Amino acid sequence: MWRPFVPWPMDPLYHLTEMNDSSSSDTKPSKIIPLPRGLILLSCLWITGSWLENIGIQTPIQPIAEDYSYGLRMLCSSMMIGITLGWPLLRLGVGRFVSPVRQTLLDILVIVSGILVTVWPLRLLSTWSLEQTMLISGILVNWTILSGAFICLGAGSQNGLFRAALIVMLFGLIGVGAMLPDAEVLTWWRPLDLMLQSTLPESAYLQDQVQRTERLIIGQTLVAAVGTWLVVLGLKSLGSTSGRATIERVPSN
Repeated sequence: MWRPFVPWPMDPLYHLTEMNDSSSSDTKPSKIIPLPRGLILLSCLWITGSWLENIGIQTPIQPIAEDYSYGLRMLCSSMMIGITLGWPLLRLGVGRFVSPVRQTLLDILVIVSGILVTVWPLRLLSTWSLEQTMLISGILVNWTILSGAFICLGAGSQNGLFRAALIVMLFGLIGVGAMLPDAEVLTWWRPLDLMLQSTLPESAYLQDQVQRTERLIIGQTLVAAVGTWLVVLGLKSLGSTSGRATIERVPSN
């Protein structure tokens, strides 16, 4: 006698059918922002490539901190280039964020974690003091927050020209600061000079004038980063408010 096939509870086809039914019935989009695995991979590759390029894999016969001084300075400068140019170019040139603020904040969290994991173990190869290491980390973190504000402003826009203008603005900001002739006068908007100055060996860094200048620049960079974020959030709030007002003015049929 023929009987209809009923799958057993442990049958894989049964569970697959149940999953398909439940997924088709749930039409609400997920509000969970996925972890930026591509950014994590690319940032790790960037740091690894910078390490191999500037320090290498072959250690000196009798290694001392001075042997790694130049390589560590170039490594931190390469990280700054990735933060100020590579990351914005990737985000503004590839795609558009659905939720710009939350996704940019998640990017910042990923990059800041990579900075801290990379910079602090470098004390084993350098003569950096605790305060100097905190200043190096602070400059990198503050510029990550500042670059993130530009990304948040452009990543939510559908206008490709606007995003391209932001990229050109960042390139101009870094390029003009690097080409200025007087490199001894440090300002917060010259990140490469900041890295080269703050990563000097301890004997050259322990000058009171240098330390006071670095502390001042840390504060200026933080104020600039927070101020840029406030401007970006204000612009987005005005844009969403005007968008809702336009929708309310449209008469319903």
